[in-house]
Amino acid sequence: MRTFPLSQIDEHHTHLIDDLRLSKILCYPTDTIYGIWGIVNDEVINKLDHLKDRQAGKYYSLIAPDFDRIYNNFQVNKNIDQEWSQWNTIATQSGHTGITMLLPKRERDFLSIICSTEHIGIRYLEKHPIQKLVT
Repeated sequence: MRTFPLSQIDEHHTHLIDDLRLSKILCYPTDTIYGIWGIVNDEVINKLDHLKDRQAGKYYSLIAPDFDRIYNNFQVNKNIDQEWSQWNTIATQSGHTGITMLLPKRERDFLSIICSTEHIGIRYLEKHPIQKLVT
């Protein structure tokens, strides 16, 4: 296990990408608890379900890499990026890393791996160091 502060993400970027490609799970601090995550595939979802002692099919939140992917994979209005920016500004002024929106998903194979529900929690961590890695 490797640990380092968020401020060092850039210098560890290559190692983190390598770990994610090997279906390893990463942890990062949020404003309330630690987030655990990995690249979306069956192996990672099974690991997360096991680690969290979670019922299979219960939805997970995703960190979206960009708004194009939100528009392509979720049923949202055409101004979601502007709305998100307004809500994130309010959240970060209150000391939070961002917000999670529960969005209705479009039919995509990779989304069905994550959950069997119609909605998925989506985060876009506008000014968080993890967002650059996700992107």
